[in-house]
Amino acid sequence: MKKILPLLFLSYFVNCSNLYFQDLFNKNKTTFPLPIFVSGTPKVTLPDGIPAVSLRIKEDSNVPRLLGKSQVPIGKIYDISLDFKKKGGNERLSYKSLFFAKPVQLEFPVDLDALESKGFTEEFYVWYKDFATNEWKVLQKGILDKNTSSVKVQTNHFTPFILSALPYLPGTEIAAASSCFATEASSWNLQGILDDSSVSQAKFGTIGEGYRYYQDRPYFVKEEEGAFRELGLEFALLIPTCQGGTGTCGNSLLHSESTSSEYLAFDAPKNIDVYVMYDTRGGLAPADTSQDADWLSGFSLLTGKYVYTTEPGLDPAQTVGASGYKIFKRTYPQGSRVSLGGNKKGTLAPGITSNYWVVVKPAGIEGGVQPASILCAAGPDPREPDLVTGNIYPGSDRILFWLFYPPTNAPKKIIIRRSEISPPMSPASGEEPNGTEITPYTYLDTGLVEGRTYYYSIFAVNDDGMYSGITIGMETTGLDTDGDGLTDYTEAYSGSYSFTPAIGSNPPLFYRATNPDCDGDGINDGTELAQGTYPCSNSDSTPPVVTVNHFSENASSGIIDLEINVVDEESYPMPTLCYVRQLLPGMTEEEFLRKPFGSTYDRQQPPVAGEASLNKWINECRYPLIFSNYLGKRGGGLPDRFVIWGRDSYGNVSEPIFREFKAKEANVENSFMVNPMYFDAYNPYLKGMDTVIFDQLTRPDISEYTSGITQIPFWDSYRRYYKNIGHVIPVKNMQGSYNYKTYNLSSFITLSNNVASYYEPTITIPGAEPFFLKKNEVSIDYQFSKTRPKAVHFPTQLGQDSGITALYSGSTNLQQSIFKIEGGYLSAISNSVSGIPSGFYPSMILPYDFGQGFGLINGNQFQEYALDSWTSTLYKSLGIGITDNNFSDVISIDKLNLYNPQNEAEIYAVLKSTSPTDLKILYRNSGDLNFTSIQLNGIPNGFKGFKTIFVSYMNFSGFPVYYLYLHGWKNPSINADTLIRYKVSISGGIPSIIFDREIDLYASQADQVYFDKSGRYLITFSRLRFIKVYLMTEQMPKLIHSVNSGSFPENPQLAFVPKEPINIDNIGGYSKIRLIQTAGYTDYQRYGFLPAGSELIFRNHVYDFKGNECESPTTPGVENVIATSTGNFGVPPIPLAVVNDNANIQNAKKIQAPASAATLVLESTYTQSSNSCRTGLVSNDTASIPVRTKVVQNTSSVYKDYSMNPANVPATYNSTPVPSGYDTAEFKKWEPLSKSSPQRQGIYIRKVIYVWWPYIAVIDEGNPCIVGDVTIPEGQLICNVYFGGYPLFVEDFVYPYDKYTFTGQYVYSGDKLITAP
Repeated sequence: MKKILPLLFLSYFVNCSNLYFQDLFNKNKTTFPLPIFVSGTPKVTLPDGIPAVSLRIKEDSNVPRLLGKSQVPIGKIYDISLDFKKKGGNERLSYKSLFFAKPVQLEFPVDLDALESKGFTEEFYVWYKDFATNEWKVLQKGILDKNTSSVKVQTNHFTPFILSALPYLPGTEIAAASSCFATEASSWNLQGILDDSSVSQAKFGTIGEGYRYYQDRPYFVKEEEGAFRELGLEFALLIPTCQGGTGTCGNSLLHSESTSSEYLAFDAPKNIDVYVMYDTRGGLAPADTSQDADWLSGFSLLTGKYVYTTEPGLDPAQTVGASGYKIFKRTYPQGSRVSLGGNKKGTLAPGITSNYWVVVKPAGIEGGVQPASILCAAGPDPREPDLVTGNIYPGSDRILFWLFYPPTNAPKKIIIRRSEISPPMSPASGEEPNGTEITPYTYLDTGLVEGRTYYYSIFAVNDDGMYSGITIGMETTGLDTDGDGLTDYTEAYSGSYSFTPAIGSNPPLFYRATNPDCDGDGINDGTELAQGTYPCSNSDSTPPVVTVNHFSENASSGIIDLEINVVDEESYPMPTLCYVRQLLPGMTEEEFLRKPFGSTYDRQQPPVAGEASLNKWINECRYPLIFSNYLGKRGGGLPDRFVIWGRDSYGNVSEPIFREFKAKEANVENSFMVNPMYFDAYNPYLKGMDTVIFDQLTRPDISEYTSGITQIPFWDSYRRYYKNIGHVIPVKNMQGSYNYKTYNLSSFITLSNNVASYYEPTITIPGAEPFFLKKNEVSIDYQFSKTRPKAVHFPTQLGQDSGITALYSGSTNLQQSIFKIEGGYLSAISNSVSGIPSGFYPSMILPYDFGQGFGLINGNQFQEYALDSWTSTLYKSLGIGITDNNFSDVISIDKLNLYNPQNEAEIYAVLKSTSPTDLKILYRNSGDLNFTSIQLNGIPNGFKGFKTIFVSYMNFSGFPVYYLYLHGWKNPSINADTLIRYKVSISGGIPSIIFDREIDLYASQADQVYFDKSGRYLITFSRLRFIKVYLMTEQMPKLIHSVNSGSFPENPQLAFVPKEPINIDNIGGYSKIRLIQTAGYTDYQRYGFLPAGSELIFRNHVYDFKGNECESPTTPGVENVIATSTGNFGVPPIPLAVVNDNANIQNAKKIQAPASAATLVLESTYTQSSNSCRTGLVSNDTASIPVRTKVVQNTSSVYKDYSMNPANVPATYNSTPVPSGYDTAEFKKWEPLSKSSPQRQGIYIRKVIYVWWPYIAVIDEGNPCIVGDVTIPEGQLICNVYFGGYPLFVEDFVYPYDKYTFTGQYVYSGDKLITAP
């Protein structure tokens, strides 16, 4: 059994009618000509000392039909020997082969005219029969002497010899290149390979195993030998050269013997790798390059790698010691000119007799297989059907084909051509086989001759007659002892015919070759193989049982994980296989439902995932395997359909199982940057930043988690790490030449002390490992500090403008920047965040409203900000914020992202650094004055919490799923990491939190945990420096990847690389009212009602998941805000005018409250536009605020402190009676306004002294001046008036106290809503 090899992407249109092909087939030679006898007995020139009389030559006309792969005998076999007798007697000396110290010349006479008339070229080889293997081997390539009309060679031994010549083979040709090379010929400017008339014979072709590489010789690349397949040269672009001396190319001096400075030249339209296959016979050893053409010094020799072909002198199977072609390689950048010299320029080595030939591939994919058309600007033609692959099983007079082709873009018709010379290179070459279609996947060609070698070409054609490539195969018919249609060799050495039962169940190999019905089920082995079942199945015809579940309900990642299990009790414990097909655009229902052929899986192909796991049998499905595939491929909001089959080891295929899923989003993120955030300019061994990329799709054998992660270091062109970076901001994946292996790399911004820098991945040498180039930098006030909060970044969009916001610690306070990348360079607008005192840094920063706002925690205060404009103002405070002790000592906070919210409360989770762990839910509706808290239970005693995280996604039923995770140590003494998960549900706008489960991460020792945006992946970073990736489910997570990250510090920054959203389905939008604390709202905060007639200013933040539309360009949704006055019985709602207002903050809106008691209702909506995959979902938010007439009555009260000790004085005091209507008011509040400084008062007493001259004075006790509740100066002033300023008196101040005056006001609602009678 041999595999049929594909040759991809040859773009042609053919007429598939039998009438069209009928004449063409008769013109093509499909078998080698029979041997001819136009050569005579060779003339033998013996070395000196050997008597000529001993020479004996025996003739044999029974010549082989073909020598090697392409040479036909043109004379008889001549068995040349020397007749010697042993010394001292007449006994003849016997030997198997006779060798000479000096060479012997053989000269074969040839009738050149007869040779040409019989259709042969003048390329000769002399062959000898190896006495050890009894096989014909090449002696030498013959040298034609036209003067003597003879072919000369030399030999150092005598055995049977035969002369061969190469026939003209008009049915063989170069496999043409894709049609795009003809349409884009000017970009290549291909020149050279001149003929005798100096006309260029340069052209493009396609190379593959079994295909020609010379224009004038029918030599082919050998299958599965040498480095051809290892280097991924299949399907690559070929520039076929010429040997010369025969055909249309001209004299060999122009080709294989050329010494020209430029033999072949072309332009490089892309970054390309040029491979030159060069003769190995120039130096002392195959790898010796000293005698090679001098222009090859600019190339690199791929040491130890060779390409083997059917050329007699270079094929080890035909010439003993031959080494094929050595391989030189050179990378040319786009726009450069490729100039290749002559084959023998700068060398006189006589051994170099075969011209070089050239293969071109895209740069940097050595070992990877890509079609040649990838080099075209247009790329592969999507209209072409995919090619056919398969296996060949020969019999004595027949050959069975297993033909495999994908269900998507499958051929509408398959054309098979055959030849005994070489694979036909077009549907018009070769001949039509005498075959029968057994199944849609098997074909039997009959009427063949035993012992003949047949070449086949298979063309997969679409309805327009276009075929994308050629599939070729070669096989030799042979002995079939038991007559079951399979050769003895196939049955003995093809083992289990590529089926996979346990080896112990196989019958003895000799039994298969001699028994036509291996398992005795009445069907011969060849027929069973043609039907796709195993001939030695022990009569098992029962299909296996297949179960299919989906591993996760997450419909927001854009990926489905199918868990498949195939059980077969009949053949247990032999392995079972499973097959998954996904309905793709353009696939017909018949193609989707077509039962797959019950053949083998590819043993060389490891378990894979995604598209690589579709449309093929995957092994070992008797254990549940997980198959992960992208959703949304059909587009238009259509669900994705899958069909699954199972197969047992004997080829029995189950009935199909159908599954249908509709993805909601494609938010999955699979690459992130790890930044050590460690500043040490003096440590040369400190590791810098890495980009970490893990497989987007899990492997079917999901337990194989040790692979799948790629780490790309952040270094410069000298491979030196960039270091001392405080924060990294990935920008986006870079396309085009910035991809490394199979990944796209991200550009990014870094924050270092006083500067922000922008980097892009760069590859200067195609295929080399990338480095990162700093494009530019801008000055910012950033200061790295381990004691200050980490920087935060998030995407920002305002209208059609977008950027990236970063909040970070500056030299004196919190700073803000909005970064943009324009024209490949970084710009920034930066300033200090308003409302934060100098020297103070918030403990937490929480972005929300999709970048339109954020919240800061300052002690116990939650302060809100909104984006004002793209000018220097940036984000602006909405007011003084909300004071709540639940924000004190918070170490982690997160906000729940809701899908298409319908007036639900916004929900926060806050984790405090207290023992025991304190985790609360805080929620509030728009317009609420305060948060409502919920204490969460289910936290084990002694648990030490580190971080709390919300995860949101849509499930496949179309409902949102909300989880809250608490990460910490369940047992701090052993650092055992645990995730506690809560299920979040919302009813009537109010959240309900229910404990779900504990998730032990065992030995992960995860210092940090992160979820990607879709919630599909959990990333842990451990103090042991292991990065681990878990696949999250509704049950327990599954570890799928793990890698040692190297010498990172314990607390690095991890930043996901943002991804462009994929168009999948309708998930709604977002609308949120944010009230701004102007005078009216301040009154509402203080008194519980909005004063009638006052102004209320607010922002309405909306967001559209327009990236998830199925149509382009996207149509924006409609934002709307209405305000009504409601709440009064018998009075219909009264609309209020909503006007724009930019006085306080840009893009704000303003309304005037009703003039009397009412309920002011603000309703914001965002209606998505409708299209084929959108239903115009509407998101809502509502704020209800009571409006009342505001009544204010000022108060003033005096407090007397006789202790004259300020500590005994109250902070507030009011002795004013309540005003009328206050007690019955709905909203009422007395609030203090001021407290005076103490004033010392008491009773002031003055008595007049009367004096009689000269010595008599009398105090007037009967008429004193007594004044109460005054200060001493006040009493003095009053008594002065009372006594008229009498000059002499005594005074006293008794019963002193300190007087405090307290002012305040009664504020209350002066009216009420009208209620029902």
